[in-house]
Amino acid sequence: RPGTLAARNRAPARVAGRRSSPARRGRDLLLTGATGFVGMHLLPELQSRFGSVWVLAQPDTVAELSGAVDVVPGDLTDPGTLRDAVAGVTTAVHLGAALPGARDDVLHRVNVRGTENLLDACRAAGTLGHFLLLSSTAVYSGAFAPEAWPLTETAALGPAGPRFLRPYGCSKLAAERLVTRAAADAGFRHTILRSATCYGPAAPLIEDVLDRALDGGRRPRRTEAEPARQYVHVSDLVNLIVLLTDEQAAAGQVFHVAGPAALSLPSMEQVVRSAAGLANAPADEEGAGRCPTASGTPTTPRRSAMNSASGPGSPSARVWRTWRGARAATEDRGRVVGVPQPRRLRPVPSGAGEVRSSAAAGAGEAEGL
Repeated sequence: RPGTLAARNRAPARVAGRRSSPARRGRDLLLTGATGFVGMHLLPELQSRFGSVWVLAQPDTVAELSGAVDVVPGDLTDPGTLRDAVAGVTTAVHLGAALPGARDDVLHRVNVRGTENLLDACRAAGTLGHFLLLSSTAVYSGAFAPEAWPLTETAALGPAGPRFLRPYGCSKLAAERLVTRAAADAGFRHTILRSATCYGPAAPLIEDVLDRALDGGRRPRRTEAEPARQYVHVSDLVNLIVLLTDEQAAAGQVFHVAGPAALSLPSMEQVVRSAAGLANAPADEEGAGRCPTASGTPTTPRRSAMNSASGPGSPSARVWRTWRGARAATEDRGRVVGVPQPRRLRPVPSGAGEVRSSAAAGAGEAEGL
């Protein structure tokens, strides 16, 4: 599949039996969701930064992992399988989740109950120091309302986007509240990242955009029609997760993670066709291509799109080269512009309204969302 990491061509992952005593191991980092889109990009970066990383993976997905990866088979929805996974863990990076479009009961079982199960197991293990949750901008009531932009971490909560996204947003908001409450009760640090729609190599949404754009729009979209939204490139999101995993200043904070551009799916397709030389650059559309900043001045995209397909002379390959060139232009000595650095973080204080109310929210409240 286009964009599949080269690491997947290495030897099969190591499947752990019962893990060794925490006293015989150094720092342990646990990652959930490693076989997902963001997770497959994040895992090698965490390994590069922190060395050994333990991966919680469902038994039927272990084959999707490869290389020097220590895998603990388990399931977020089965508390009995989590004991070995969290033994000795000092840092947990929780990406595992059911995605938009899943049935409501699945979203609740995985995103809400699964997060609660993982938190309970970590508390029982007694070694956890930091829990990082990847949430979503779908938790905001104004995520798809331009009049509410620019969104910040203190924006009103309460999913109100497209119908297929609302149950997902509710489940992620419930997970946030469970994490905040567990951290307050057990005394470990926690960090929450609310990510905009993530794109990059192998992202299904972007493959869909490329297919439609290069086919002249004749193929039906796989997703429901929706208004403009913000995006974030997977490399930027991964860099930020790695940074905040070991950043003491991120304790108790919530971060809104999004690029400056807001695009609808039709406008994204026009950008792709323009980059491939198949159409003129699209005119500005209302709510597309720009997103107001806190000062009220619109910003424009730093990157074109998207993902590659086909051979070196194909239109999609030209799109890929254009995207690579645009990314190179945003890099400064290896640091991707726009990813906050440790002393430039602008977190929400733990006493801010939404976080304070989250800390007071019980599991019952969260489940009722």
